[in-house]
Amino acid sequence: MKSGSIRVCGLGKKGFTLVEVVLSIVVLAVGLVFVQRTLLRSFTALNVIKHWSQAEQILDEKIWDVKRRVREQGSTVQRESLNETFLGNERVYRGNMDIHWMDPQGRLIKVDAQIAWGRAGMSHSIKRTIYFLVPDATWKS
Repeated sequence: MKSGSIRVCGLGKKGFTLVEVVLSIVVLAVGLVFVQRTLLRSFTALNVIKHWSQAEQILDEKIWDVKRRVREQGSTVQRESLNETFLGNERVYRGNMDIHWMDPQGRLIKVDAQIAWGRAGMSHSIKRTIYFLVPDATWKS
């Protein structure tokens, strides 16, 4: 008879011992737990990346809105603090935007922008500081 992975026991019986079967089940279970953890972590990371991308898009749109207002209104842009809630595809985002004058002549504007999202215990946010030079009436576009 061949001797391989199947044992040849006395009285012509073939098979695995109970210890071998239990040990192989334990090894398989431990391997499956590690595979499951890895998959869950990768799904969580992909979810964070998806929401991060959408938050950046919303923040960019708000920054472009401020830039457009600075071009249109020039030095009459008001100092303000905005707190808004944005509805994304699957999530609600909270945004803050503070507009400050940086110099007494009213030529430089600082915008602090932040957008945040998250749920129970895991919150994420993106913060940006942008400076705009207010166009002079003599400047040409």
